[in-house]
Amino acid sequence: AMNDLQVPKKDAEILAKANPEAKFKLIGNMNHALKEVLSKSEKSALYSNPNLPLNGELVHEIVKFLKQI
Repeated sequence: AMNDLQVPKKDAEILAKANPEAKFKLIGNMNHALKEVLSKSEKSALYSNPNLPLNGELVHEIVKFLKQI
């Protein structure tokens, strides 16, 4: 399930199609603040807590991308 409250999945797909060279990766448990969302009750709290780590899958994808350049 998408947990990004700002950008719906449909909009993300449209943005990815706008640039044929873009790499589209949908991370299901990540919100717009790049944090991992494990439950509905913590969705809004994740936006106000800067001490929480970034989503692990996102970090993995960034490292993989950087190794390619």
